[in-house]
This record gives sequence, C-alpha cells and structure tokens, in this order.
Amino acid sequence: MSILSHRRSRSRDVSSPPTSPHNSHFSPPPRSPSPPTQTFHPTLPTVPTPALLESVAGGAHYSGIRVDPNNLHKSRRRRSSVQYGPEDINSDHRRILDDLQELYCLRPTLEIFERSWRKDAIFEDPLVVSKGYGEFAAQFFALPKLFSKSETIASRVMSSTNAPNRIIYHQKQKYTFNYLGRTKVIESIIIVDLDEDDKIVRVTDQWDGKDLPSWFGSGFLRLLNAKVTPWLLEKSLFTAPLTMASQSSLAPIGVSAALQADVSASEKPKPKIFDEFALKDRVGIVSGGNRGLGLEMALALCEAGARAIYCLDLPEQPSEEWQKTKDYIERMQIGSRLEYVSLDVTNQERTWQKVAEIGDREGRMDVCIAAAGILQPEQDCLTYPAKDFQQVLDVNTNGVLYTAQAAGQQMVRFGNKGSIILVASMSGSITNKQVSSTSDGPEHGL
Repeated sequence: MSILSHRRSRSRDVSSPPTSPHNSHFSPPPRSPSPPTQTFHPTLPTVPTPALLESVAGGAHYSGIRVDPNNLHKSRRRRSSVQYGPEDINSDHRRILDDLQELYCLRPTLEIFERSWRKDAIFEDPLVVSKGYGEFAAQFFALPKLFSKSETIASRVMSSTNAPNRIIYHQKQKYTFNYLGRTKVIESIIIVDLDEDDKIVRVTDQWDGKDLPSWFGSGFLRLLNAKVTPWLLEKSLFTAPLTMASQSSLAPIGVSAALQADVSASEKPKPKIFDEFALKDRVGIVSGGNRGLGLEMALALCEAGARAIYCLDLPEQPSEEWQKTKDYIERMQIGSRLEYVSLDVTNQERTWQKVAEIGDREGRMDVCIAAAGILQPEQDCLTYPAKDFQQVLDVNTNGVLYTAQAAGQQMVRFGNKGSIILVASMSGSITNKQVSSTSDGPEHGL
C-alpha cells in the first residue's frame, strides 16, 4: 500500500501541494495536451485490417503519426511510409507498382508476369484464390473480355518496407463493362508480398479495405472461381459479336485504327497487322526440320521474329541445306536463332528429355510443329513386311504424339499458352493410290 501511495504521489503536479476534496484550495490535475494538428487519419470509411497494421509503417500511418523523413537515420529512410513522393520508394518497388497498374488497367503482357511475378505466386480477392501462373495470369488476361475500359482514379502508397518485403497501397479503380456501358468503382487496399529477389509471391486485393470472406464454403467457391471463370471467359470469345473491340496490345488496329485516326495529327500511321502476328521472344521446336517442309517452316518462324527455333531430326549433323539457312538467318540480324538437335522422335523418353533441356535453356516454350514423317517404297500390300509397317507407324504416329507431349509439358511447366501444329497428309482422310492412310489418319484425330 505504501508503494502505491508513493507512485501516486509522484504523478501529482509538483507545483501544487497535496490536497484533498475537502480542501477549499483543491485544483484538478492538469489535462493531457490536445492532439497535435498535424496528425493524419485515413479517409477510407473502414477500419484497417490486422494484416495492414502488423507492418511498422502501416501502424504508424494509421495511428496518426506524421514522420519527418529529414529526421530519420539514413538506414531507416530507404523505404518510407506513404506520405512521401515516389522518390522515396526504391526502384524495385516502383517497378512492381507500375506493372500492377498496367494489369489493373487491362494491359496484361507476358513480360510483366515474367519480370515481376513468381510462377507459384498467389492472387486473391473476395471472388477468387488463384494459385500458380496458370490461374493468376488468367484472371488479368480475362479482364479485357469483361471490361472495355479501366482507369485508375486515385492511387496512394501506404507502406513500403524491407522486413517484411511488402508494399501496401490504396487504389480507386473505375471499370466500364463491355456492351452494357455501365461503370463500377472499386476501392481497394492491396497488399503485395515480395521475395528476396523482389518478385511477387502474393497479392491480396481487399475491396473497401475489408478482410477477405471467411464464411463456411467461401474458400472452396473462391478456388473454384479461379479455375472456372477464365475458362468461361475464354469460351465467350467464340460467341461474342464480330464488332467486339480488339484486345490486342497494339489496339486500335485495322479499320478501328483508321476510324479513330486524327487526320490532322502529325504522327504518320504505320502498319500494325504484321506486329499483331509477330513471334517476338517466342521459342519453338520443329521435328523433321533438317530439310524440306520442316526447314521451310522453321525459317518462317524465325522471320516472324521468334527468338529461337530448334530443328529436331535424326542425322547427327545437320545438312548443308540447313547450315546455309542458319547462315542466312544470321545475316538478317533480326535477333532470331536457328538451332539443331539430333533426336529420334520415336524414343518417347529421349524426346521428352531433349525438349526439357531446351526449356531449361530458353525458359519457355511457345510453338511446336511436328513435321517428321517417312514414306516407305511401294510394295505389294499382301506381302508388306511388318518391320517396315511398324517403322512408318513409329515415326508418323507415335513420333508426332511424343513431340507434342514434350512441347506441351514445357508449356505447362512455364505457364505460357502456345500452339502445337501436327503435319499430316490428305491421305489420312481420303484414299490415295500408293499411299497408306494408316499413319496419317491418327494425326487427323490428334
């Protein structure tokens, strides 16, 4: 009791003697000073989430403390709280914010995901939980099919910290629905978690700053939406009117570009259609690419802008025809490479292995042309050797399947869509003298 009394006595105003309520000279203890006028409080009508408050910068921001960056030690000033200009956010965080704005403004590109996202990253908002590139990238690529326009009305960084490596920012986005013309404004608090290489590992988009749904079954529905919604939107492309606006990164394109062109503008119009179908930075394989049609198609892919095209064929060394084609491409100086890999496509395991090595080297796979095929000399069908018949099936049917499998595995591995083209003869669907339909028919089915 004496200790308590002692502590209380120290808290009294030393300028006034101890008094009691019965003392006529009693004065109340001094009040706490009024809050400083420079305090700042968020304008959002919602209470910040626990995930936001757990960061030091976010907590300071919402507690109303305004920090003067000039009085901070240099080591603590590298990434500061929200109130300061973009010069106070390091270049990596600024790049992430710029890329996210491109995605939210309906301008998704493969380059953005390769540059700023990890392949196993997670994106979640109140509607979806997308895990892995194939799901979270699909969400952003699907947005232009749902909205005709998206613009950022306001954006403000709330926190940018090293430990944890995280960006928290407030965004106000206005969306315009396709065809309907109606608009929807969504205010979000977006939390971006990064790894040590400043790549995104998780993006949490909290609409109106509210926690994500936690009611029973919500998690399952959000996971389901992440898988089903992109598929539905992809299917809608085949039923949409032909007047649907182009979603090309080169838009406006074609007649739309002509109609929107300003005749008084000083900028000279330039062709875009070839850029629309360009294969810039793409990687592909062509089986049977040592000569003939396979080599012709490999050259065409290079001329279309592909980064590297690998010709797969049986000989250990490429033909003179192939070598001259390679030299021709190099003299073009268009940034394309023609490579050669000796491979027997009838060996499934070996084909998978070689194409996986190409994936390791290039980091992606976009195009596969299965053009390898053979035709045996004409023989009497009643005495046709089993060995020759099996060889035709192994190359023209099995080899095509194994090549397509190998390329598809790498497309799935790197999370990028691609094209698989299987070359077959018309003899697979009609009767043709001296040519068997047995080996070409299955390719039509594939």
